[in-house]
Amino acid sequence: MAKVVLARSSDDGRRRRFFAYEASRPGRWLALGALGLIVIQGSLGIGHMHTYALRAEVPEKMFAELRQIVPPSGRILGPARYWLALHDQDYTFLVLPFFLSNPQYSASPVSFEAAIARIAPRIVVVDLYSEEYQNNYAPPAGRRGPSLLRAYLAAHHARLMGTLRDNYGQPIEVYDLGTR
Repeated sequence: MAKVVLARSSDDGRRRRFFAYEASRPGRWLALGALGLIVIQGSLGIGHMHTYALRAEVPEKMFAELRQIVPPSGRILGPARYWLALHDQDYTFLVLPFFLSNPQYSASPVSFEAAIARIAPRIVVVDLYSEEYQNNYAPPAGRRGPSLLRAYLAAHHARLMGTLRDNYGQPIEVYDLGTR
C-alpha cells in the first residue's frame, strides 16, 4: 500500500501532518486513469479551439462593411465587439442602458427609454447576442419579456440602414434613429 504524507516541521521540532493519504493499488490506478482523462479532455479542447480559430475569417471584411454602413458622425450604441471597427467614433456599449435602468447596478435607476435618451445615440447596432444583454442586465421585471431594445427602435421609428453578416454568418443590423 502506498502512503503519501505532506508535513512540515513545527517550531518545537515535531512534524505536523497537513495531508495524509493511503491508497490501495486499484485506487492508485483509478486516480492515474482520472488524471489521464483530464489531460486528454483538456488537450482535445485546446486542439478544438485551435482548429476553430484557424477556420475563422479575419474580421476586417465585416468591419469594412460596417464602416461603409455607419455614417462618420453621431453617437453609436452597440455591442462592444464592433467598437474595433468604429474605434474612431463616439461609440457606447449597448449594455449601458440596461445598467442605467437596473437598481442592482445604478444608484438612481431610470426607465430603459430614459436611459437610452440620456445616451442619445444616433445609430444603434444590433446583433443576435444583443437580446442577451436584456436577459442578463435588465431589471428583473424586464428580463425574459419582449425585447426592450426592439420596442424602443419601433417606437422611435428607427430606420434600418443595412444588414450584414458577422464572421459566423449571424445578422448584424444597423439602425438610424435620426439626428438628436
